[in-house]
Amino acid sequence: ERAVNLINNRPRKCLDYRTPNEVFYKGRSDSDAIQT
Repeated sequence: ERAVNLINNRPRKCLDYRTPNEVFYKGRSDSDAIQT
C-alpha cells in the first residue's frame, strides 16, 4: 500500500507534471458535474 501511494503521488512528465491522483480525481469530479 505504501508503494502504491508513493507511485500515485509522484508527478509525471506525461501528465504535464501532475500526479496520477490529481488527474484521476479531477476527471471524476468533472464527469460527475456533467451528469447532474
